[in-house]
Amino acid sequence: MPADKIKYQVLDVGQGSGNFIEMYTSDVLTSTVLIDLGSERATDEGGGLSVEYIVSVLNGMTNPTIDYLFLSHSDTDHISLLDQLLDSFAPQTATAPLLKKLLIRKVSYGGDSANYAKGRSRYNVLNRLKTYMPQPFGLPLPLAADYSSYVATTFAPIAPIATVDGVDFYILTANAPTVAPVKRTRSGSTAASGYNKNTVSVIVVASWKGAQYIATGDATGATLATANKKLTTTVKATYFPFVVMVTAPHHGSESTTFSFRASDGSRDKAEPVANFKLFVDNLKSKTITASAGKVAKFRHPSAFLISYFWPWLHSGALYVDPTLTASSGHYYTAYFKPADGYTVNDGTTTAAWPSAERWYTVQTASNIFTNTYYDLTVLPSTSTQTQVIPPNPGSVNAVPTMAPYPPAGVAWTYTAVPEGTSGSNITVQRLDNRANLIALRREIIARSEQMAAIREGLESAAPHQPPPRNPAPTPARPQSVRDLPPPRPAAASTVNAASAWQRRLKVLT
Repeated sequence: MPADKIKYQVLDVGQGSGNFIEMYTSDVLTSTVLIDLGSERATDEGGGLSVEYIVSVLNGMTNPTIDYLFLSHSDTDHISLLDQLLDSFAPQTATAPLLKKLLIRKVSYGGDSANYAKGRSRYNVLNRLKTYMPQPFGLPLPLAADYSSYVATTFAPIAPIATVDGVDFYILTANAPTVAPVKRTRSGSTAASGYNKNTVSVIVVASWKGAQYIATGDATGATLATANKKLTTTVKATYFPFVVMVTAPHHGSESTTFSFRASDGSRDKAEPVANFKLFVDNLKSKTITASAGKVAKFRHPSAFLISYFWPWLHSGALYVDPTLTASSGHYYTAYFKPADGYTVNDGTTTAAWPSAERWYTVQTASNIFTNTYYDLTVLPSTSTQTQVIPPNPGSVNAVPTMAPYPPAGVAWTYTAVPEGTSGSNITVQRLDNRANLIALRREIIARSEQMAAIREGLESAAPHQPPPRNPAPTPARPQSVRDLPPPRPAAASTVNAASAWQRRLKVLT
């Protein structure tokens, strides 16, 4: 029986990507689909907590099943959490397992299978996935070069690559032709450049009841150029009538999205920027999400890149943060530059904003959703939390200090139920994943300062003596915040109450 409700989760994995789709019939979970699951710092950020969420959902099924697993490409921050997920279940090959068995019916992936081998051991997660697939012939399958579900041939009309409980899954583009030079290794051989690995990213479209949800992976400018060729007038009118959500390509990176050949793109390159605008204008998405962490070398999601989605965003706020009693909006965190050209009005004067280039947490009533949600360390004003922007112009709007603070990282859940004969009613909800760490940060800093003072006092009180020729080993003692014992956990308010505090400690260092 086809699903009568779906939940499309844009998971919070910090710097990485994961999308989890749940299909329900009469409020009973019947099927699931997973698109990527990885994090740059898998256990330090929100990734481990999101895995716990998926595990809890799957364990709620009599027979835990992922009906389709799409892997956009082989980058670590898109696949690194799969092992943690698989560790929670027994494979199909197990006999008398202590854990429930997990069945993964189908796996499709972008790029070269050899690139899925990681680390010094060259361990390849595709080999492990085989043991969770139908026996004896279940195999992860590569997608063809320059593949798209939207290109009809004499023998194959336009059709979804899979239909799961009435939800159609299409591939907009996969393994797009690469144009960037290969890189040369130390041994003199050549290997795919990082830009090439991103260019082959699979763009997955989920379509249900007239609405589409699009996961772009690490699509580059070259990927989007290929996608634009598939988005003909007929294809757009027939298969993209109402795009609800698009994930920002490559986590909202300017350097790869605004480039055709290498990771050196900039907003000054007219042709690739126009190519990105065409992609956005082709889809006319009602919301934009961005899954990214605060990684200095990446500087994404770019607020400037996100601004290209503004003209098409749904006019009403689909999610309103209940702590924002003074405005109907919510927070998001992005990388802003003075060159972005934003302005803010305090009621009497209008001024350019921001004055410095960095990440900011700001308020908006627009349907812009980032998984890194609220961070006091990057707020425009940590005392008043007043900035409201964008779309431009923003306005200063006093918001009282709240306690407890909003969460640092969230998943965004798009829930759709049927409406009329062929449409759907869609709501956006925030699923708290990473609790805000401000109170924890203060406690750790205070404890660290206290220990430093104690050490300084002990060292200044001890008489000076020359070290012995064969000194006895010094007992280990904390050298940094990372080494301190975890604080006593407060009452958890998130859905993932079983999270490890030691894991959260590492976020702060």
